[in-house]
Amino acid sequence: MKDITNTKLKLESYYASRCEHCSGNDISKCSKADGCICKVAAEAKAYMCSIIPNPYHKYTIWDFNGLTDSGATLSPAVVSNAKSILLKYCWSGVTLEDLQINNYNRKKLDLDKKSIMDKRLTHGTNVIIHSLNGSQTGKTFVASIIMREAIKQRVKPGGAVETYDWIPFVKLKHLIRKDDETVSHLESCDWLVVDDIPYSSGATPGAAAYMSSLIDPFFAERLDSGLPTIFVFKFDIDDQSNRWEDVFGLSIASIVKDKHSCKIRLFD
Repeated sequence: MKDITNTKLKLESYYASRCEHCSGNDISKCSKADGCICKVAAEAKAYMCSIIPNPYHKYTIWDFNGLTDSGATLSPAVVSNAKSILLKYCWSGVTLEDLQINNYNRKKLDLDKKSIMDKRLTHGTNVIIHSLNGSQTGKTFVASIIMREAIKQRVKPGGAVETYDWIPFVKLKHLIRKDDETVSHLESCDWLVVDDIPYSSGATPGAAAYMSSLIDPFFAERLDSGLPTIFVFKFDIDDQSNRWEDVFGLSIASIVKDKHSCKIRLFD
């Protein structure tokens, strides 16, 4: 997991300077007997800034409106469906109508109290986000919303020991191929986003089969440990021509085909 020390110290000073219980910008001089929430908040925010790609760490589900980096706009139906699935995955009993009604008074809805991310971690519920032909449709945005909510669980009892990471698929393959020491962390971290997964890298069938045999044990380990992985695919996973086992191995194939996996489709 990335080192958050410097970012955390800056955020602690920022939060302390605005907290009525702290002295100046020194978070250690808190007047509350049970300690200041600012320290925990600063740590959670530091993880968001370090783990989630910029500028997505700043955004929440309230900001997801279908406008993409390329300037294109997702259809209202696609946006509504994606937000509905996100709500079901991250929060209990919250609907699209709740978001709309409370848009100008978001504190009233109080999403933090309705979070079920701890249950998603307990059950190891995987997420699959996909679109067509690598088009920019907000896949990373959606993944960031989920990861942000996972990191926010650090403020709860027991949440401070959870770990997270975010890695492009091509980099993960490279690390696995050279048996890098960081692979063990990625394999065992509580929450992992694997971003930018293409259907084909242009490799020969033999080379693709070899690579799938290398990466399959990695995801098999996460499956066996019940750890949720957020997959960001740059193609339609429902395309019946996809040869899942040949290209990605048995573990990813089983996750994609699992009816309990959360699937978010970002195209019409």
